[in-house]
Amino acid sequence: MMKYKLLPIIIIFAFCILGCSNNQVGFSGKVVYSDTGEPVPQGEIQFTTPTFIARAVIRKDGTFKTGSYKAADGLPPGTYNVAIVSLTIDAEDSLAPPTFLVHPKYGDSKTSGLSVTIEETTRNHEFKVDRPPTKKR
Repeated sequence: MMKYKLLPIIIIFAFCILGCSNNQVGFSGKVVYSDTGEPVPQGEIQFTTPTFIARAVIRKDGTFKTGSYKAADGLPPGTYNVAIVSLTIDAEDSLAPPTFLVHPKYGDSKTSGLSVTIEETTRNHEFKVDRPPTKKR
């Protein structure tokens, strides 16, 4: 009789394992400035849906490899809003505000205007971003 009480738990566990199978699509790309095509030298890129978020570090050459459950494992297929944060902090003056390397609008996926659809064949994408506004003196 005891083994029949465990049957529903075993069935639910089996469905979770099957339903949570790794259907990740390896996804990488590059972040460049829209005016020159030069790489954005550092930062983070985020891919979001209403129920999911994944991140990747932007390297010196502007490239990134996306990870969702572990580093560089890719993304599940779907459409993602994209946010890019890239700034520097003055190591000598901890009270100085950060210097943005891309326009601050890219820091929020709601204002960035960037999105990408990942399908089984999507492997790479280049994001073009604007530089921050120049400060008026």
